[in-house]
Amino acid sequence: LLIGPVCLTRPGRTCVRHPTEQLFDVKLIRGIRCDQRKRERTTVIPTCVFCAIVDGRAPASFVHQDDSVVAFLDIHPVTPGHLLVVPRAHHVALADIDPTTAARMFAVARRLATALRGSGLRCEGINLFYADGAAAGQEVFHAHLHVLPRYVDDGFRLAIDYDPPPSREELNAIGEQIRAAAEAL
Repeated sequence: LLIGPVCLTRPGRTCVRHPTEQLFDVKLIRGIRCDQRKRERTTVIPTCVFCAIVDGRAPASFVHQDDSVVAFLDIHPVTPGHLLVVPRAHHVALADIDPTTAARMFAVARRLATALRGSGLRCEGINLFYADGAAAGQEVFHAHLHVLPRYVDDGFRLAIDYDPPPSREELNAIGEQIRAAAEAL
């Protein structure tokens, strides 16, 4: 069973507003209403590991908990101190998270990044990493923000090949596409 939001307005069919998401019959799982501008969690997804952690059904080493987000240590850390900041509500994609919760996630990540630097753990820098979708490397389909303590030769790499780099004209055209899409939101 794949986990994804439920379109309560068109159960069992592809949602016209969210056509790339896996949808389920409302009788199977109650999930996220897509008929609202701000999509909100109505229940916990029973097979989501992060929902289980948030609800106390699975163990975690918490470093932060509040009404909207939690943060805990990753069980497959890139480096010691690798943290995950997770909304309590089940959201799959970044666009599904309401702006207040998204801002809270970043504020908590910022605070914990400062804590990591003062913790005594090896931390010469910090990466914040958000994988939105399978193509971006998302493996757990519950929104989460990685807070990665970094140091020289820690083994973590993002391989990017900009050879040759795009021209200014290409960058301007891409920028215009993004601006138009943002204005349409």
